[in-house]
Amino acid sequence: MIRLPAAEYEFSVILPTRNEAACLPEVIKTIRQTCGKRHYEILVVDDDSPDGTARVAEKLGTRVMVRKNKRGLASAILDGFLAAGSENVFVMDADGQHDLENFEKMIELLCSGEAELVIGCYGPERARSMGILRRGISTGATLISWPVTGNISDPMSGFFGVKRSQIIQNKTWCLRGFKLLPEIILRCPNLRVAQVQVRFNRRAGGQSKMNLKEVLDYLNLMQGLYFEKAKMMLGARRTGKDRKQTNTQGETCELES
Repeated sequence: MIRLPAAEYEFSVILPTRNEAACLPEVIKTIRQTCGKRHYEILVVDDDSPDGTARVAEKLGTRVMVRKNKRGLASAILDGFLAAGSENVFVMDADGQHDLENFEKMIELLCSGEAELVIGCYGPERARSMGILRRGISTGATLISWPVTGNISDPMSGFFGVKRSQIIQNKTWCLRGFKLLPEIILRCPNLRVAQVQVRFNRRAGGQSKMNLKEVLDYLNLMQGLYFEKAKMMLGARRTGKDRKQTNTQGETCELES
């Protein structure tokens, strides 16, 4: 049985960063205004940004984890979850694009136990704010993920909260590219999921990290997750067959679980 450290905070907010020094002060200010006097922590997981993001985070009084020889948004999120001081862990972008108007609702859903995975889902205004190319990439990525993520309306969201114990129980992760949510949905299939609509803001500063490499990494991730999904379905089918046995009359019956 996995033992978890005693929860120090009601919830943790993970901010994965790479060259977000210009955005961070405003984002952290907004988080603090939204969360008020709740007992929580902000953990900045920085990929050794040359623009001094980690120093800015330290001056702002947050916890800081600097990853010297490691890169990638998905792995940064996972490292943050594992280092968090709470069972309830949230992640959001450090560029200010995630509007926090409904963040309190997300906190209540996760911390009360009503949900084990809470996803901030963008409404249609996000698509309208994108250029044609970016909109096409986003739509295509969502369609590709649906065989893995099912009926989640925004499986590409980078704004979500999950029970830390569910993450720790899984020892195998692909961690390719910039999306972790589809992999969480696949590897933790029985979670109680809540979806909360959130608004999309323009970046507070800095530059987008989207490029061709990220697109290729995402395609590689989904290829791996398709393979994992197929293995899980095959394993479930074999388990179902193993649970059948023939009785003394030669009849086949299903064992009760």
